[in-house]
Amino acid sequence: MTTSKNQRIGQIISILIKYGFEDFIAHSRIKELIVATPIIKKTVDQEALTLTRAKRVRLTAEELGPTFVKLAQIMSNRPDLLPEDWVTELAKCQKDSTPVPNWDIKAFISQNLKKPCDQVFRYVNPVPIACGSIAQAHHAIHQDGTEMVLKLQRPNIRKTIEADLDILTLIAGQMEKNTELFSSLKPLTLIESFRKHMREELDFLHESRNIQAFYQQHKDSSKVVSPKVYKTLTTPTLLAMEKMEGTHIDLWVAEDEQQKQRMIKNMIDSFFTQIIENGFFHADPHAGNIMIQEHAVICFLDFGNMGRLTQLQRDVLSRLLFQFLQKDSRRVAKTVRSIAISHEIHNIQDFEQDCESILFQLEGELSDLKIAVFVKDFTRIIYKYRVQLPPFLHAVFRTIIILEGMGHKIDPHFHVTDQLKPYLRKIIVNQVNFENITKDGISNILYGLQMLKNLPEDIADLVESAKAGDFKVDVQLHGLESFRKTIDSAANSVSLAIIIAAIIIGSSVIVFAQIPPLIYDIPILGFIGFFLSSVLGFYMVLNILRRDKKQKDK
Repeated sequence: MTTSKNQRIGQIISILIKYGFEDFIAHSRIKELIVATPIIKKTVDQEALTLTRAKRVRLTAEELGPTFVKLAQIMSNRPDLLPEDWVTELAKCQKDSTPVPNWDIKAFISQNLKKPCDQVFRYVNPVPIACGSIAQAHHAIHQDGTEMVLKLQRPNIRKTIEADLDILTLIAGQMEKNTELFSSLKPLTLIESFRKHMREELDFLHESRNIQAFYQQHKDSSKVVSPKVYKTLTTPTLLAMEKMEGTHIDLWVAEDEQQKQRMIKNMIDSFFTQIIENGFFHADPHAGNIMIQEHAVICFLDFGNMGRLTQLQRDVLSRLLFQFLQKDSRRVAKTVRSIAISHEIHNIQDFEQDCESILFQLEGELSDLKIAVFVKDFTRIIYKYRVQLPPFLHAVFRTIIILEGMGHKIDPHFHVTDQLKPYLRKIIVNQVNFENITKDGISNILYGLQMLKNLPEDIADLVESAKAGDFKVDVQLHGLESFRKTIDSAANSVSLAIIIAAIIIGSSVIVFAQIPPLIYDIPILGFIGFFLSSVLGFYMVLNILRRDKKQKDK
């Protein structure tokens, strides 16, 4: 272990002692990581000892620097792992950032672009327009007159964070090895996930790809805009973007009520489109990252933290949202258990009953429901049963809660749930969309063909197993012809019943979603479906009665 790493561990231990975490130091045995004796301050802040443990953890993270602040912020999004009061406290964690003193930014730009800064830019403002723990932003004018914003990574910040990540990995290893309580939290897995997140945030090329992807998805939109990225001027530590005009959302004042409502609708439409339809959404939509332009156009900034959802994850999210709004506690409980990474749901009926208690909030008007309160109650149940949900769900919940909070500041009567109804209809229609069904069908056919292709090889494996004496089958069946006919008949009846049920469900969805063409406000396809299911049902009943009569005659 290097001297600097040894000293950093000593500094971490000193700050832990300061805030009264000697018990953690003892249980995790992190002192064993020290190979030489650094200077460890054993001064305890007596005033800090009067604070809650969660608050002391937040203060510790803020004093330890950007790596630990980022970790605390991420952990505040894991209510499945931490109690409610910890989640609330860690969400407040922040590190005041000041400009890097005496930083020659022109030399930094020249080093990154491999050419003198003055050859590329006519002007670079030495005073940053924004400062963060990882980077600071400067206004610049290109030689061709284009106004830009340059995001410059702080000197040596990567080295500092990588060193801290190595130390966190060592500490996590000690925690997992020495304490059963810590091992259940899987600290090594958490730190590896955090390492991946931090490396992406430190790589401005990764952020530039996010910007390009978001820009492409919204370039034809009249409601949402985002900056272009200048790829030839972007490196892993320098990001060149289009300078965007507008007013930050927390300072924006609408001209009239109509403009206010239009802006809110644009914002809601944008986020639900990003999440449900695109599967690529802005996962850090605080006031500093959203501006409002003329005509209530939404402008997004800072794309270092983006959420990505696969088609399967979007389907899960849509299904869960639909089950919530249908107040179907049984299906909610089963869906949560099926998608959980791990859980301690030993009695599904108890879990279902707890889900029912929070779904009771949906009994009234949706407009009366506060998403933040609902999610808070839901996560309390999740924590109770130690359900570890996929991280994408927490990212989506957090985004919607932030969205609701911003909407409330603009309009006290705003409720994000008011906007759920049209998206609920979209979700339902999407579930029975012919194109999606066709895609699934083609996928299943291709899978079946692949199985047929592999069949000779699979048979050869079975033969080899049989030769080796590992596989034996000896079955003799006699007098089962009548049983086979009964099974065939029952299978046909069940198949027909499933088809009738599918037609009824599909017709109900079409009627509910009011899918055209319509006659007297009744969807034609839905009416045809109900009529067809009635005919088939009548036929099935007659068939059963006729079969019963034959059996009695025999």
